[in-house]
Amino acid sequence: SHFPIMLKLLAWVMLVATLYHTLAGLRHLFMDMGYGESFVAANRSAIVIFVLLIVILVATGVWLWA
Repeated sequence: SHFPIMLKLLAWVMLVATLYHTLAGLRHLFMDMGYGESFVAANRSAIVIFVLLIVILVATGVWLWA
């Protein structure tokens, strides 16, 4: 049956979305405190967040399906 696979997929999507939202929120909190507000710094921090997102995608996928 495909139910456990769909449940794991849903859990993976929700977990990744929550972790990404948390990371992006922390980035914005730091920017609200005055860190990384320049265009270059904001661009770099956005790239870091997306790289971390890819790491999180893979790590949580391995964790759920291993």
